[in-house]
Amino acid sequence: MGASFATHVLFLTWFFTATFSLSFFFKAESNSSLAIKKRKNLCFFKAESNVSCCEKEKNALLSLKRGLRGLTDPYNWSSLSSWSDQEDCCRWDGVHCDNKTAQVTELSVKHVGGKINPSLVELEFLNYLNLSKNFFNCTSIPRVLGSMVNLTHLDLHDAQFCGHIPHQLGNLSSLCYLNLGGYESNLYVDNLHLMFHLSSMQHLDLSHTKLR
Repeated sequence: MGASFATHVLFLTWFFTATFSLSFFFKAESNSSLAIKKRKNLCFFKAESNVSCCEKEKNALLSLKRGLRGLTDPYNWSSLSSWSDQEDCCRWDGVHCDNKTAQVTELSVKHVGGKINPSLVELEFLNYLNLSKNFFNCTSIPRVLGSMVNLTHLDLHDAQFCGHIPHQLGNLSSLCYLNLGGYESNLYVDNLHLMFHLSSMQHLDLSHTKLR
C-alpha cells in the first residue's frame, strides 16, 4: 500500500512538472499547426526524394515489409504496395532520405498488421518514425526501438501495442516527441524512471496508459 502510494506521488510530481515545462505542446488541440511547426523546426526536416538509397537500408526495409501485411480495406490503404525491390527506396511511400547522403531519415508506415522486424535498427540515421494507426494485434513494443538513438520523433499511438512499455525507450535521449497514447491502449508502465532520461522531450503523450 505504501509503495503504491509513493509511486503515485512520484507520478503526480513528475506529471505537474512536465505539464508546466511542456505546456505549449499540451495545448496542441488549440494550436496544433503551431505545435507541428515547432516539432519540424526543432526535431527533424523532411528530405527531398531525389537521391538513391543505399543497398543496406533498402534490404532492411524489405525485411521490415516481409514481417508486415497491408490491409485489404480500401479505406485503409497501406503504403507497402509501393515498396518494390525494383525501385529506389527513397521514392517509396512513407520513406524519406537525406538529399545529400541518401540515408533514410524518416519512415512512416500506416494501416498494416504483423510484426516489426528487428532489421529496423539497420536504419541507423533514422530520426523520425511513425508507426501510428496500425494493427499489431496486442504484441509488445519492440525493445529494439530503444537502440535507435538518433530518433527525435517516435509515434506509436493507436497502433494496438500491448503490455509493458520497455524501459529501453529511456535510451532515446534525443527524442523530442513521443506518443504512446490511444483510446484502446493496453500499455502500462511500472514507473516513470525511463522518462527522466528523455532530456530533449518537448511533447509526451501517455494518454490512456496505465501506471502500475
